[in-house]
Amino acid sequence: MNFEWLPKCSRVCSQSGRVLEVGETCYSALTEDRNGRIVRSDFSAEAWPPSQKTRLLGWWRFIIPEKTENRVRLAPNDILLELFDKWVLEPSRTEELYILSLLLLRRRVFRYENSTGRREGDDMLLVYSPRRETTYSIPVVSLTDERISEIQQDLAELLYSGDTSEKPEGFPENAQNRE
Repeated sequence: MNFEWLPKCSRVCSQSGRVLEVGETCYSALTEDRNGRIVRSDFSAEAWPPSQKTRLLGWWRFIIPEKTENRVRLAPNDILLELFDKWVLEPSRTEELYILSLLLLRRRVFRYENSTGRREGDDMLLVYSPRRETTYSIPVVSLTDERISEIQQDLAELLYSGDTSEKPEGFPENAQNRE
């Protein structure tokens, strides 16, 4: 599956093409296009919900901030969990899944249970979701600082609204595995 990272809120309604005004309530949705890419679309309140043919992976409501406002807002926890559910089934997303798991730990959506591994390469991070009453076993990956920054920036662009040039509050600072 191709995963296309998208920028922050476009400030334009995907359905009507109308510019979304400061202070206006609008909706963002994650959908999957015909090519298997995840796409972020923004809608005015009048254009919400999108057509019933659209398969929503997740959505959230927010208010268009002032353009000078540099606050960064994270998508709701439910959206993060939807993305987690998708990536946990995709072996090619191991690195992203690990970083997202650390973010969910940091936000207290997941609770740290344990780390396991008898030999190098077998390390697993065990996390518990109280909301789902489920324990997940996440492969621990060794990443360079550069790769960590890339993944964090990609997640920020997809899941945050506002200025993403700065790391948002609650984002794992040093998302590295313990050696």
